[in-house]
Amino acid sequence: MRSLDSNQVWMKEITASLAVRVGEWFGASAELNVESAELRRYPNSFMLRYRVRAGDSQSALLVKIPRKPAHRVIGEALQNDYLQEHTREYYDFMLAIWRAFERASGEHGFAIRPLEYFEKWNAIAMLEAEGRSLKSMTFLGAPPKTSRFLNYLKNTARWLRVYHERVGELRVETFSRAEIVSRLDALLADLSRNSRGKVD
Repeated sequence: MRSLDSNQVWMKEITASLAVRVGEWFGASAELNVESAELRRYPNSFMLRYRVRAGDSQSALLVKIPRKPAHRVIGEALQNDYLQEHTREYYDFMLAIWRAFERASGEHGFAIRPLEYFEKWNAIAMLEAEGRSLKSMTFLGAPPKTSRFLNYLKNTARWLRVYHERVGELRVETFSRAEIVSRLDALLADLSRNSRGKVD
C-alpha cells in the first residue's frame, strides 16, 4: 500500500473517533469539520488538524502523533516502543502545565490545553494556539530592540516563574568543585559559540 493510502486509513479512523468526542471538549453543539482534515509532517511528529464549529465560534483541533524522522507513515511510528513509552508521560506533563496556568487565570500567559491521550494511536489531541516563538524573532540575527519584544521577554520570564513554582520540582543536589568548573566551562563555551564570538 502506498504511503499516502496508508496514512489516509489511519486518518479516517482517527477522524471518526474525534467526531463523536468533540461535544465533550467544545460543547454539545460542536461539530467536527471532517472535510477540513489536514495531515502535516514535522521532523518529530505527524500533526492532524481539524476545524471545529461550536455555535458562532470556530476553533482548531490538533492531533499529534510522535515519530522519528525516518518514519514515513503513521503505522511505522506506532511500532516504535520508545515513542509508545514516552508519549503518555508527555501528555501528563502537558496537562500539569495547563492546569497550573489555568489556576493562574491567564495573568502570566497560557499553556496549550491537551484534551485526550489516545493509546491506540499513541496520539495527543489538543487545542491549537496562535503565537510566535522567540526563536523566530531572532532567527535572522540580533533580536529587535522594541518595547513589544521586551514585553515578550518579560512575559516569558513570568511564564517560567509560574512553571517552576507550580509544576517544576525543586531538587537539591551536591556537586564537587571539579564538576561545577566542568559544567561552567561547557556553558561558557556554548554561550561563546552561539553568540558568534560576542561573548567569551
